[in-house]
Amino acid sequence: MKKLIATLMLAFLVSALPAVNAAPLHDELRMRKITGLFELIEERLSLMDEVAAYKFRNKLAIEDLDREAVVLDNAARSALRYGFTPESSRFFFAIQIEAAKEIQRYWFQEWSADRPFPADVPSLSEVVRPRLTRLGDAIVENIAATYPIYDRSLASQFVRSVNV
Repeated sequence: MKKLIATLMLAFLVSALPAVNAAPLHDELRMRKITGLFELIEERLSLMDEVAAYKFRNKLAIEDLDREAVVLDNAARSALRYGFTPESSRFFFAIQIEAAKEIQRYWFQEWSADRPFPADVPSLSEVVRPRLTRLGDAIVENIAATYPIYDRSLASQFVRSVNV
């Protein structure tokens, strides 16, 4: 699953952002900015066990097309604030949604096979979704800050940093 998620995220990073010359910035600074983006993505995806637990406990489906539409609309609005096209942001978050559903499917399978279920399941609407929204906004903001220094040669750094 780790490889699938890394591949999905790289699909966005490699296709949606053009390679640019990053000569004015020191390599270490550039790596910290890129790594920060990867960490935000990883943190957002790490919340999927909580999403899955809530859905599993409440017998909700993993796929919620109405909620996905809300997330994609919010991503499009956020992109406009930072000068990105709504389509590129929708594409990026659609990839994250697919990765999130894969993680949730994993947890559903584990709990269905009698793996211990978490004792504490936070509220999806009051606790988890607000965190996901804040992280989503931070990701778009970070992409905007990172965009001018993105270098396709750094994509392998993302694969190494994913830890789901």
